[in-house]
Amino acid sequence: VPALCPTVLKDPEPKVWYDGFGDSGINMTLAVWFVPANLMQTKNDVFIAMKKVFAMADSFEPISDFEPSSNGTIKIESMYLAKNGNDVIGATCQVSGPTYEQATIIVGLDKKGTVTGVEFLKITDSPGFGLKANDPTFIMPNGKTFYGQFEGKKAADGFTAGKNFDAISGATITSVGIANLIESRDTNTGAH
Repeated sequence: VPALCPTVLKDPEPKVWYDGFGDSGINMTLAVWFVPANLMQTKNDVFIAMKKVFAMADSFEPISDFEPSSNGTIKIESMYLAKNGNDVIGATCQVSGPTYEQATIIVGLDKKGTVTGVEFLKITDSPGFGLKANDPTFIMPNGKTFYGQFEGKKAADGFTAGKNFDAISGATITSVGIANLIESRDTNTGAH
């Protein structure tokens, strides 16, 4: 599995060591080599995306008691408080999961649970159809980009294609998958 990550080097190859037995399994350590420049680029991309989805924030603070979680195949990987001065004005969350293939997004929500923005970190869907979800020049019939149409909507209300958001023609699976990623973000932030 580590070999599938584009930032992990193939040489030297990843190593696994068995550390002992846990309560209900075997404890292991995984070691990988990666290019530090890629790590810095990834961090930079995440912070730029957070600022895009929460333009009113002047800083972002990692939520220290957040535990990455998974709801089936959707993973909530990280969460940050969006702050303006000392005031918390919302949160951002990095979520990944299935679309037609796979996507990783940053979602912003204000304190009322309203989506402030959606930015893609990665999407591997088919060119010509699924990748329109991330294309800033592709305008939906509602006059907005695919990802822009979620701004101003309450994530807790859920998203249903054709009802409260427009799916991309020819890419319904991608469209519904991304809506599911945005919805899942709301289920894990209420306590923070």
